[in-house]
Amino acid sequence: MLSEATLAVRDALEAERVSLWFEDGQGNLDALDIGQIDANEEHNDQFESLQSVFVAIARYCAEDKMLINTPNVFEDEELWNVITDFIEFKDINNLNENQWFLRRACSVLCVPILSNGDTVVGVIQAIYKKGASFSETDLQIVESVSSEVAHTIARNISDLTLQKYVDKHDDIPLDVIEYYLTGGMEQEQQPQAKQQQQAAQPQHVNQEEKEEMEMRLQLYHNNVNVDRFVLDDKLKSYCDLLPTCDFDATQFDIQHDLEQFVLFAVAEYGLIDEFKLNMSKFKKFVHSIAKLYRNNPFHNWQHGFFVFHFVLYFITKQENIINILNNKQIFAILIAAMCHDVDHPGNDNLYEIEADSDLARIYNGLSVLENHHTYTTLALLRKNDLNFFIGSNLNKKDIKEIKKIITKSIMSTDMSHHNETIGILNDFITQKIIDINTGNINAKNKNEIKLKLCQCIVHLADLSAQTYPWRIAKEWERRIAKEFKQQTIKENKLDIPVRDWMAKTDLTTRYKNQFFFVTHVVKPLWEPAALLFAEMEERLATLKANSQKYIEIAKKKEKD
Repeated sequence: MLSEATLAVRDALEAERVSLWFEDGQGNLDALDIGQIDANEEHNDQFESLQSVFVAIARYCAEDKMLINTPNVFEDEELWNVITDFIEFKDINNLNENQWFLRRACSVLCVPILSNGDTVVGVIQAIYKKGASFSETDLQIVESVSSEVAHTIARNISDLTLQKYVDKHDDIPLDVIEYYLTGGMEQEQQPQAKQQQQAAQPQHVNQEEKEEMEMRLQLYHNNVNVDRFVLDDKLKSYCDLLPTCDFDATQFDIQHDLEQFVLFAVAEYGLIDEFKLNMSKFKKFVHSIAKLYRNNPFHNWQHGFFVFHFVLYFITKQENIINILNNKQIFAILIAAMCHDVDHPGNDNLYEIEADSDLARIYNGLSVLENHHTYTTLALLRKNDLNFFIGSNLNKKDIKEIKKIITKSIMSTDMSHHNETIGILNDFITQKIIDINTGNINAKNKNEIKLKLCQCIVHLADLSAQTYPWRIAKEWERRIAKEFKQQTIKENKLDIPVRDWMAKTDLTTRYKNQFFFVTHVVKPLWEPAALLFAEMEERLATLKANSQKYIEIAKKKEKD
């Protein structure tokens, strides 16, 4: 059956070969191949080298859950750099004259087979499309086949799981067992079969047994519904703490845990269901973002999540924000917050400009890092396997609006716009442009005001660390001080200007610097914010208290 299906895919795609790879449980991939590459028998060694390329691509597809569609793997520098560790030759330019067949354009389409949402159980790979590259239609065909294969695997696994449970619990009613093990919930029974089943059913099912049966049916349904998100058991105890400022992201060193909290928060807020987002693709998008955050002391995945977390706290605490912003706009600022520093190199814009880096040249020295974060975010969303908008109920106009808010909000985190943001918040208050309680916007272009409000919220989130309890605030100070020091080391090596205050690591200097930063940079932003958003007054009070602790400790250290 699999051979016939794979052959049908090969013919539909007009590919020379289609392979169905299955994970063997030990990290290896076994392939069912339909079709073969035209290679002379005398070139068997070279053919094995070529085969190693396809194996490497399949491994990459499986390990990183990445959809791959390239017109020529040998000219795809990004893909080639990823797979060279798995293949026998490293440079296509060094191939000898007997390896001529390796030089022709090698189109590859590779799609992971995902079971239970995000578990890779195999890969579908098509190579050498006749006379062309694989199209979007080809991709849809392979994704459809992948989904069907995954569904079959998931169903088999679910049935096996249920059978193991039944073996240990002999009190389950027979009709429940038959209902699942025979696929009863998907099949129409014939009248005669129904009569036979009714005759076989016990006639004394009481209310308690009925409720138990319904509970088990619901439990089974929840376990096999791959479109729903279920938080890992070890993380469930944090659910009540999550939307508060007592939640400390720095305590979670495992990347996956914070990814789980993102998925849980977005699902709990109802955004997945409201927009019918593709949960599988959304999971992969969040995972891809998390992976792209580098291992910096401050600008890492924990920081990306932290800023996301503050937006979550804000929309939960400041409930009347829904009088102004709709859920599309709220979803947009959550995504912007999570992605706002993705692939951050661990230094500031001035470093990029002084070092004349590639990024500085690309963006002409203007909001260098913020442009990079925005581009990286939207580039991921353009990938078919990460575009969670596909299949949603959001139309093109909705998606365009969400992406615009993401772009503007990330760009607004550039500190060169800081005073402008303070001005916007003050204008909202002094000119009575926004009334959060009533939802009234006193302006002609209401959408522009809402966009500015989104930008302000994300910028507030980016500068929210010192509004958290002292134990959390001081940890973020320690991290940024460490990152500043690392930047000065790089600056010395490149013989570019070093800011002295960044280089000093003693606690007294650090805490004085932090007191100055909070007093003269952060507080002027939070003062109008607390007037506009009444529920944020507590955060301003905590900010002021933390500021005093920094200067008090610094002065005490000086005396000692």
